[in-house]
Amino acid sequence: MTAREVDNLTLIDLLSDRHHLMRDTLDNRWNELHDIQISTSEWYIIGKIYNKNATITQIAKEANLTRQAVHKHVKNLSSKGIVDTNELKSNKKGKLICLSTLGIDYYERYEQLKVSLENAIAQSLNEEQLQLLKDLLREDWKIEHAEI
Repeated sequence: MTAREVDNLTLIDLLSDRHHLMRDTLDNRWNELHDIQISTSEWYIIGKIYNKNATITQIAKEANLTRQAVHKHVKNLSSKGIVDTNELKSNKKGKLICLSTLGIDYYERYEQLKVSLENAIAQSLNEEQLQLLKDLLREDWKIEHAEI
C-alpha cells in the first residue's frame, strides 16, 4: 500500500490493517517455531478459555462466533492435544472445554511472542508513543452511543 493510500484510510481501516498485520506476524512466527500450527481463530478461542473452563455455547457468545465454528475449532484443537473436552453432568449434549497442559504452555509461549512484538513496535515508535497509543485504546470511546 502506498503512502497516499494509507493517508486516505479511516481510523477503522487503519486499526483493522494494523491488527491483521500484527496477528499475521505473530501467527507466522509461531508457525515457523513450532510443529503444531495454530490459526488466528484457534488462538482467539485459546485466549477465551485460558485459566477457565467454558462450554461451546459460552465461547461462541463471548467470541461472537457461531457454535458450529467454535465446535469445528475446538475439534481441531482437541486433535492437536491443546484442549480437553469433558461431558457436562447436567447436559449430556454439552461439553466443557479447557486447555490441556500443552495448551497452557502454548498460550504462555504465544503471550511471550506478543510481548516480543510489542517491544519491537516500541523500538520502532518509541516507548512514549506506544504508551500513548495504548492509553488511547484503553479509553472509553463511547462507540455504542455514537450517533452515526
